[in-house]
Amino acid sequence: MSGQATNEKFASMAQEAEARGLICVMMTITLPRRFRPLRRGVPNLNYAGETPRDGQRWLLRVWAMARAGMARSGLRTYGMRVVEPHHDGMPHWHVMMFMQRGNDLFAKSIIRRYAREGAEECLVDARHLCGASTATHYAERFAKAALEEKAWSATWGIRLNSFFGVSDEVGAAK
Repeated sequence: MSGQATNEKFASMAQEAEARGLICVMMTITLPRRFRPLRRGVPNLNYAGETPRDGQRWLLRVWAMARAGMARSGLRTYGMRVVEPHHDGMPHWHVMMFMQRGNDLFAKSIIRRYAREGAEECLVDARHLCGASTATHYAERFAKAALEEKAWSATWGIRLNSFFGVSDEVGAAK
C-alpha cells in the first residue's frame, strides 16, 4: 500500500472512530537492552548480537501475545502500527489504537505484561491522541519518515507499517 493510501485508510479509520466515540492511544514499544548495541552512545555490555530482524521478531511475538490477551479480555481495538529504527538501527514500534474510552490503561497493562516477560527494562509508553486530526497527523508523520527508512526496511525484511483489527473495507472494524 502506498504512503498516500496508508494515510487515507488511517484517516478514514480515525474519522470513523471519532464518530463512534472511540479514543486513539499511541503506544510506543521498545526492545529490551540485550537487543541494543549502544546505550547512550556507549557500547552496551548486555548486547547479545541480535540484528534488527531479531528485534522485529521479538516485537511481533510480544504483539501477537498482547493482541490475544486483549481479545481474551474482551478488549477490542483496531489501528495501525509503525516501525522506526532507533539511532543504532534497532526497531521500535508506535502503535496507534482506537478503543472505548476508559480502556487505555487496561490495554497498556496487557501490552506491558507481555513485553516485560523476561525483559523488565522494556519500555511501553502511552499517549492520548485527541481527535481524528491529531491521530491522522501522527500517521502522516510516520508515513513520511518511512519513506526515508525504506533501505533499512528492505535490508532487514521489516514491514514499516501494518493495520490490525480492520477488514479490507477502509476503516471497517472486524
